[in-house]
Amino acid sequence: MDSSCLIIYTAGHGWDVKSVDWHPTKSLLVSGGKDNLVKLWDAKTGRELCSFHGHKNTVLCVKWNQNGNWVLTASKDQIIKDAYALFHSALQLYDIRAMKELESFRGHRKDVTG
Repeated sequence: MDSSCLIIYTAGHGWDVKSVDWHPTKSLLVSGGKDNLVKLWDAKTGRELCSFHGHKNTVLCVKWNQNGNWVLTASKDQIIKDAYALFHSALQLYDIRAMKELESFRGHRKDVTG
């Protein structure tokens, strides 16, 4: 039985963390929370690498794509953000390498949860 575990103190979030996803190949984590933020973490050190402020309400879901170049986020603000970098109850797209938002997808009338 594997008794190892990872503990990361997400002191960077000002409120509850609602979603976390591991990078598919690197020791990176992405998290989203009730503070409307999406954060990128170094899983080896527990250090926050960057923070994205694209959503106007709770971030309910964060997810890396298969090759780890993009993160999609969904929020109670009805925006989905698609990113390399991350973010929105809409969907946002961020370019993580450039640390900037690439696209926001709007049109949902209710919370986007995944």
